[in-house]
Amino acid sequence: MPVVILLAIPKLYRDHMSDVELYEATRGTWEVSEEGRQAELAMAVSKGIVREVYRIKRWCPAGTLVYQIRKFKFPIDSSLWEFEGEVAIDVRDQYVDQPAPVRNYGEIAYMNI
Repeated sequence: MPVVILLAIPKLYRDHMSDVELYEATRGTWEVSEEGRQAELAMAVSKGIVREVYRIKRWCPAGTLVYQIRKFKFPIDSSLWEFEGEVAIDVRDQYVDQPAPVRNYGEIAYMNI
């Protein structure tokens, strides 16, 4: 069973975001434990709805990866992480535009699917 990390992006999400904007809002930056960095999938969640699902390729210390659009205030906290990934085409249709499978959590939640 793949482990999924649900990432709440309410401050960054807006309707009609481009694919790149949504990806960059979702992939960084997060306070994620070593165990959390074992997740295979990441779900972008806003207003209780899954907006996209990404297959995580790797986690990197925050500030490592290049962003095309999103800007950060530097320096970035060295305890934070960001992931590199791609849309999880094989499972996204099951979850995108559906209620998040986990309710009432803070910025991050985990589950198995």
